[in-house]
Amino acid sequence: MRFFFSEICNYIINNPKTKIIMTFAFVKYWVEGEQEAIQTLFEAIKNGEGWAENSLKNLGVNTENYETGRVEWCNPELIEKDGQKVLYFEEYFPYERGLLIDQLFEEEKFAGGLTHLYYYVEEGANAELFATNDDEGKYFPYRLVAHVVDNDGFCSDSFYAKNEEQLIHDIREKYQLSEEYNDIDSLQQYFEDSEDYDYLYGNDIQVLAHPFVNWK
Repeated sequence: MRFFFSEICNYIINNPKTKIIMTFAFVKYWVEGEQEAIQTLFEAIKNGEGWAENSLKNLGVNTENYETGRVEWCNPELIEKDGQKVLYFEEYFPYERGLLIDQLFEEEKFAGGLTHLYYYVEEGANAELFATNDDEGKYFPYRLVAHVVDNDGFCSDSFYAKNEEQLIHDIREKYQLSEEYNDIDSLQQYFEDSEDYDYLYGNDIQVLAHPFVNWK
């Protein structure tokens, strides 16, 4: 399997409460590859004003072959890791039929240049889908996620942790809570009783098959 979208579809099918979800809230990517290809993609996204369609035009590809819609590509960063530059960027409102980055790597100009893709995808509204293909934790080491929701229904804080102990510690430290809040149940009760917040909900981050995608 070359790309992770079908893995996510299978996950949704096997988990009934995720069936109604047709889009994902966001996906975070780390892309490895030949330095010229990484630099080219970074500059295209950086100058795309946040929109995937603009980024594709900057790459010189035919955007008529893409359903860009409201898809955003934003917050690109070049980070040096092990002596090589790797690209980080985020995608919002990707489509259920497949993510644009999958189609982009079919382009001849990128053939073999982009070698590895690591992702973290999150949809917490109804699907409660939290997944990564980074099983070694190279870029996405966290395996638990928790969100604090305010009285207006908005997420006011998000916490990512490698284990439950770290998650409890981070939440308690952020809200300056006493040690009596020493488990998830007591923390959930705190936010339910609070006048400023509605509730706290958390999920495991699913590690899907294939620790990376290799286009070579």
